[in-house]
Amino acid sequence: MPSPYFKERNKSFDLLVVFVPPVVGVVSLAAVTYLKLYDYTVVAATFSAILSVLGLTFLGHRHLKAAEKYAEDTKWSVKQHLHATPVGSPSEALAYISSRLSAVKEAKNTSFNTKNIEVVDVKFYKQKSYTDFCNEISKNCAVDLVWTDIGDHYSIDRMRAIKEEVKNQTKETCCRYLYRVIDSACPHMNFVILYYKDGLVEKSGSEGRYAEVYFNWDFRSNEEDPIVYMSTDRELINMYSVHFNTLLEASSPDHDSTEG
Repeated sequence: MPSPYFKERNKSFDLLVVFVPPVVGVVSLAAVTYLKLYDYTVVAATFSAILSVLGLTFLGHRHLKAAEKYAEDTKWSVKQHLHATPVGSPSEALAYISSRLSAVKEAKNTSFNTKNIEVVDVKFYKQKSYTDFCNEISKNCAVDLVWTDIGDHYSIDRMRAIKEEVKNQTKETCCRYLYRVIDSACPHMNFVILYYKDGLVEKSGSEGRYAEVYFNWDFRSNEEDPIVYMSTDRELINMYSVHFNTLLEASSPDHDSTEG
């Protein structure tokens, strides 16, 4: 922040810019009148006006630059203290996460649905971004990604399909895609926690791991889509991680599938 002396010096400079041109103009007119150089009266008046316009223009430009700098400083300060960043619509968030999965070593995801499942199908599950997202999960789980899903009965077919695709892409008997089911009519939050390979993102999360949490996925309004937020805040990630573990304890394998 500028010191009081700096502020006072700027204020004095502004006063000089405002008052000096008119004073110079008045002195010029007085000198022309005193010396009876009447032919130069118009010149003196024009000179005075030009000085005033230039002074005010310079002052306005200077204050505009100061305002821009203040806005940038404020934006930087807000970013420094902001614990969640908007990523975009659910489809945009899926595309963003998909582009980062090659750097992720573990993911925890919930896939719960609201009563307006038809709306969610059209706006989310039937979109190309979701198909690409599932393909990225399968591809990376076939390499080294460990992904755990917890979903409801609406999600079972999607989770089975992902696991089958992972098994098709790898010859290993141990599948790195895991899923569990909660048979409950109670609404649950949807969120994704990504734990990155060491050194690839800002350190955060529990157990000293590098992590991000993405939340606010739920389509609970027909009028507008939700905005997904991302955070690397340690406490926020811990909160969602604890909630995920609680859901995991309340879930069960897919008993209707030999692959569950």
